[in-house]
Amino acid sequence: MSHIHIPDGILPLWLWVLGYILIGICFIFGAFYIKKFQKQSKFPLISIMAALMILTMSVPIPFPVPYHINLAVLAGIILGPILSLFAILTSNLLLAFTAHGGITVVGLNTLVISIESLVGYLIFNFFYKKTDKIFFSAFTATFLALIISTFLAIGIVYAGTHNFSSLSHHNCCNKEEHQEKISIHNEKHVESELIEHHEHQDTEEKFNIKRFFALMFMFGFIGWILEASLTGFIVSYIKKVKPDILNL
Repeated sequence: MSHIHIPDGILPLWLWVLGYILIGICFIFGAFYIKKFQKQSKFPLISIMAALMILTMSVPIPFPVPYHINLAVLAGIILGPILSLFAILTSNLLLAFTAHGGITVVGLNTLVISIESLVGYLIFNFFYKKTDKIFFSAFTATFLALIISTFLAIGIVYAGTHNFSSLSHHNCCNKEEHQEKISIHNEKHVESELIEHHEHQDTEEKFNIKRFFALMFMFGFIGWILEASLTGFIVSYIKKVKPDILNL
């Protein structure tokens, strides 16, 4: 649900570069973590979770708003928030090569889904220690983490599609108007700038954040219930047959 399906060339340069920078920092930290705490034994699980996430994210659920299960919280519960980063990055990168979102949004997608994995991991451990109920803990953790990651995804889409240049253009026009009061010779130039500014505002395609929120949460709620239930059943089954994987 929190996967951003935006092709290359849509988001501004500063936004997607920032996503890669943040993920690069997390990746370096994760590499040092693996080396220090000897987590190489988890590598097979990282590969398995990456393959599983690629599979589930490649199969859309036929909602009016496209939805797919990403199992990020499951990855966080099994691998932990740091090791799950590698599975999430791998799955997002391979999906981008199959036109499942652009290459430029790989960093942002990895960042959002990794935060979802981290939040789910923390909530799961909190509720499991308090209640000792495995399905309830996994269900609640997944549901709440999906809500948070959806907010993040919407915020990124809004930041990337909202035309912030209009603000700087408006400030430029204000300066020109001020100069026009000082010198009458600038009048024609100011008028042309104002006309261009109004035409720019009329032709700009504005992002309706309220409508986007309504659609995402209306149809996303069903998907959250579905993914939370699936994660709860999987974690409950693992707890019965292979509890050492969960590190509880």
